[in-house]
Amino acid sequence: MKVVVTNDAVPFTVEVNEIIRVTGEGIAGSTIQIEINQSPLKVEREAEIRNVQNGSTPLGTTIKEFELKPKDKGMAKVDVVVTPPQPGSSPNIAVYEFEIR
Repeated sequence: MKVVVTNDAVPFTVEVNEIIRVTGEGIAGSTIQIEINQSPLKVEREAEIRNVQNGSTPLGTTIKEFELKPKDKGMAKVDVVVTPPQPGSSPNIAVYEFEIR
């Protein structure tokens, strides 16, 4: 199994047998969701990530990781939506576009 991890929002290409990993990060208490916009993808796995530094978890961050599996070839668009916990806060949306071959 190959896993493709994108570190920016520049469009890219993957093979239909590869897994795509995208990550959302926000301040503590943020809600992190993924929106698959009419794309041939399904969420294979999602996980909350807990980093450990000097034996403990640093305060202040929420991290969620999503692994996506292509169902077919075509163009894909995925939004990772991070909404801060403060009432009335606007969400931050990271858009990832890629071609599945």
